[in-house]
Amino acid sequence: MFWTTGLAIALANMPMAGAELKCGFATLQQGDLEMTIAAVQQDSLPASVTRVQLQSFDAGHSFALSAIYSPKGTVLGPPTELLATSLVALAGDAQGPTERLLAFPEGAAKEDGASGWVVHRRTPPATIASAAISMGRAGAPIVDHASGGGAYRIERQDRDGKLLGAGTVRLPADAVASALFLKTRTAAIAGLEPCQLQMRLEPPPPMLPPAQRPK
Repeated sequence: MFWTTGLAIALANMPMAGAELKCGFATLQQGDLEMTIAAVQQDSLPASVTRVQLQSFDAGHSFALSAIYSPKGTVLGPPTELLATSLVALAGDAQGPTERLLAFPEGAAKEDGASGWVVHRRTPPATIASAAISMGRAGAPIVDHASGGGAYRIERQDRDGKLLGAGTVRLPADAVASALFLKTRTAAIAGLEPCQLQMRLEPPPPMLPPAQRPK
């Protein structure tokens, strides 16, 4: 999952008349990590990165901690938002039932985390259905927990609170994330080509507001 919001905002703020706009996208995998970057360039100006998403998967690749970054130049910086992602295999184009997704620092009470009602859906060409909830933005204790190398537990529950699956995941060390960022950034800029409004990136997985309980 990688969203077009950052790129769309960047394009909206650029003068369009007579401008030559180029876009670049790249996804690199390294072990249980996957980073996707969108880059844009106007005319002969230096290319800039508009959005960075890093996914760190649990051992079974059933859950992921997704971090959004707003880098400055070649400096990745800390994550600006964290998301908890669940991945399940569904038959065909079917969608899963409404479930509750929870994410909280390992060893902490579930009440100290984030939760929301979600529906897993598969968006072609993806073969795995996904759903995600926002865990918060930079400055929130649950997000700052990641900066210290803290782990998170992510759980799936059915409507009645029965545990359907769980995983533990954490972000990599800053040096590892920064090195992967530089490699992915280079690949995205090397692949710049004239932009097309039909984004080749998937939309965010659908989710229900945390306060909205299923009927």
